[in-house]
Amino acid sequence: MSTRRAILPQSESACRAFAALSDGAFRVYFHFCGNAGLKTRKHYCTYDSLASCIGRSKRSIPKYLAEMQTKGVCLVCPAANQHGKTEIEICEPYWPFEKTTFESIGDLDFVERVRALLLARACVTTQFQIHEQNLANSFRLQGISLLLLERAVHLGCARRYLHLLTTESRATISSFFYFKNVVSEVTRARVSDGYWDYISYKLQVFEEQWKSSQKAV
Repeated sequence: MSTRRAILPQSESACRAFAALSDGAFRVYFHFCGNAGLKTRKHYCTYDSLASCIGRSKRSIPKYLAEMQTKGVCLVCPAANQHGKTEIEICEPYWPFEKTTFESIGDLDFVERVRALLLARACVTTQFQIHEQNLANSFRLQGISLLLLERAVHLGCARRYLHLLTTESRATISSFFYFKNVVSEVTRARVSDGYWDYISYKLQVFEEQWKSSQKAV
C-alpha cells in the first residue's frame, strides 16, 4: 500500500508553491515532495543528482534552492563539500501530504532509521523512494532488526568501496535494493560480533581512502 497521497492539483499546499515559485524551482519542490521522509519532510541529495532528476543544469540548482528558501518553501543545509549531500526540509505550510493511519504506513521510525543508515555512507546515492521505503518496511515485518540491516549496509558498502578503490569504476550504490541479497547473506551468517566490528572498521578505512581519492580528482 502506498504511504503517501499523490500531489494533486487541488492540494492547497502544492497550489501555493506553484503560485510562489518559478518553473524550475517548482520542479525541485515537486521532486523533494516525492522523495522526502514522511516524518521529517527532509530530503538529501547532491547537486549533480538533483540536476539530473529535474532535467536542468547543475549551475541552476543553487539559484532554485535560494529561491525556495527565500520564499519560505524549504530550509537548506548545504553539504560540507562537493561530494556531500545537501539537506532540504520542506516547510510545513508547503507539505502537501497527509499521513494515513499507523497500520498502513508501518513503523515510520524504522524506515527513517534505515534511511539514515544509507545516508551516512558517501558511496550511497539512492533517493530512497517509495519502493525502497516499502522494502525497508517489509524487512521490519519479517522481523529483521535494525542491527542486522546495519551490518548488511556496512558489509555491502565495504565491498563497494573496495571495488571503487581497486578498479576504474565510479559506480556508487544507487538503490536500497542493492542490499537485498546482502541482508539474506547476513541473516544466514554464523560469525562473532567481533567480525562485524572488523567490517565496520574496514568500512571506515575504505570510506576515508575513497573520499581522499575523490578530492584528488
